Amino acid sequence: MRQPFRTVVIGAGLLLAGGCTAAAGDGDEARDESLDVSLAELVNESARIESDLDAAENRIIRACLESEGFTAHDEEELATPEPVELDSVSGGHYPHEASFPDPAAAAEVGFGMWAQSEEALESGEAEAYEQDHGEWVDEPEPADNSAFTALPEAERRAWYVAYVGEEKALGFEWKFTSDGGVQEGPVTVDRDAMDARFAAPGGCELQMIEAVYGEPRLVEADGEDGFDRWEYRPANPVHESDAWKGVDLAYADAMAGAQAAFTGCLAERGLPGWEFTEAGGLPVWEYFAPLYLDESILQGSDTGAEAPPLPDDVPDDYEDRKAYEIGVAVDFVECDAETGFTEESVRAYDQAHVDAYTAVEDDLYAWQSAMNDALVRAQEVIGG
Repeated sequence: MRQPFRTVVIGAGLLLAGGCTAAAGDGDEARDESLDVSLAELVNESARIESDLDAAENRIIRACLESEGFTAHDEEELATPEPVELDSVSGGHYPHEASFPDPAAAAEVGFGMWAQSEEALESGEAEAYEQDHGEWVDEPEPADNSAFTALPEAERRAWYVAYVGEEKALGFEWKFTSDGGVQEGPVTVDRDAMDARFAAPGGCELQMIEAVYGEPRLVEADGEDGFDRWEYRPANPVHESDAWKGVDLAYADAMAGAQAAFTGCLAERGLPGWEFTEAGGLPVWEYFAPLYLDESILQGSDTGAEAPPLPDDVPDDYEDRKAYEIGVAVDFVECDAETGFTEESVRAYDQAHVDAYTAVEDDLYAWQSAMNDALVRAQEVIGG
C-alpha cells in the first residue's frame, strides 16, 4: 500500500518542454493538443513529487515514533495516497456530461432517470440498469489499522502527543473514544478540537519539518471565520494559482453560441424552455424527477436549477413515461450530432484548462526543482 521512497529527478524531456511547448505542431489544433499533453505530464510529475514527499515525510515520522518506543501506528494517518494521473489537463470530465445521455444507449435506456422509480426498483430493472450502465470505481484497499485501534485509549493518546505535540494532539480527540474512533449518530464538531488541528506542529512532525524544510511558518487567517495555519512545504502551484478562477468563465464565453444552437434545436423538436446552468449543464434531473418520484421525496431537494415545464399531456403510466424520457434522450443525441455541441464543449473546456495551466507553467518548474531538493534532504535523513 505504501510507496517506497525514491528521489525524483525532473526528466530532460520535461525540462526541454518548459517555455517552448506552445511551438509544437503547425496548426492551432496541433499546438493545443501538443501543449495539453506536455502540460498534463508536467502536472502528473508534480503529483508524483507530492506523493513522494508524503511518503518520505511519513517514513521519517514513523522512524522518529519508533525511536520513542511506539511500534503500532495509526496507519490511516501515515498512509500515502497514490497520485492521480491525468491524460488531459481538464481531467477528461466535462460540464455537459452529466446532462447528456450515452449516444449508444439513448434509444434503449434514455437518461436512466426511470431507474430511480419505485416500479423499476421493485421489478429489478433498476438493478439491471446499474449493472449494465452504471459507473464502477475501484476503491483502494483501506490501511489495516487494527493494531492501532486495539491499543488502550491512553496509548493512542500518547502516540498522537508524540506525533504532533501536546497541543495539536487535541485535534485528534475523536480518535480517543473507547471504540477506536467509530462514532454512531450525528457527528458534532468541537471548536476547540478543530482549533487544535491548526496548532503549531510539535513532536515527531516538527522534527521532520525542521530536518527537511526548516522552521514552519505561521500564516494568519483572512477574516474571522478562517483558521491560522502553519506552512512548511511550499504549496503546489496547481492548487494555489488564481488562474483557475477564470476557467469556468472562459468556458462559458466560448460555449455561448453552441449552447444557443443546441437549445434552439430542442425547441424546434417541441422541447422549448431548456437553458444551460452556470455550471454548463442542463437541469435533466429536475425535469424528469417529478415523473418518477413521489412529491414528498422531492421536497427539500431543490438544486437551484430551473427546468422547463413538462408537457400538459405527459403520460401517467410508468411505461409511457419511460418511453417519453427515451424520446427526449434521442432528441438530445440527434441535436448534439446536428450542432456538434459535445465536440465544441470538449474543445472549449480543454482549452480553458490549457490556458490556466500555461499561466503557472514556469511556477511549476520552479516548484518541482525546490521539492526535488527537499526529497534529497529527506533521503539523507532516512539514510541516517
